[in-house]
Amino acid sequence: MDSEDFPTLIESSEPGTSKSVMRKDFITPKLVAALDRCQLSMGDPVFVLEATIDALGCNIDEFQISKYSIQRIRTEKRKERAENIKIYFQTQVPDVVTLHWDDKLFPALSARKSKEERLPIVISYGLKKQLIAVPRLDNSTGKEQARAVWKAILD
Repeated sequence: MDSEDFPTLIESSEPGTSKSVMRKDFITPKLVAALDRCQLSMGDPVFVLEATIDALGCNIDEFQISKYSIQRIRTEKRKERAENIKIYFQTQVPDVVTLHWDDKLFPALSARKSKEERLPIVISYGLKKQLIAVPRLDNSTGKEQARAVWKAILD
């Protein structure tokens, strides 16, 4: 088990006062992964975590629980995890890999477009595969795909 899997105490100041309060930073990368896997919305983890803390017999005031603080911490932990995966992947990849790509139509992230062209780019070596990028394409010409693949390789 990593030290990241354990809660830590953090000191924070209450707004409008000069006193500082020790709060437990209990949202670990493992907890973030569990919340993500359950596909909980932004507000739902508040209810789940409060009920869990209460069931464990702990004082809820010692924990930082609001939908905004949980969302901020989840975003930070996801970024840390993504960076760690990227660093690990860069140190473990052999010199020779196979590059794969295939354009797909995916649901758009904005409401204005119903679908948008995306180019999943994967490298494989041995028995391992790693998704390295899924850039959006303005058009699906070979030149545009080549540009997106080259940019993903350089990143």
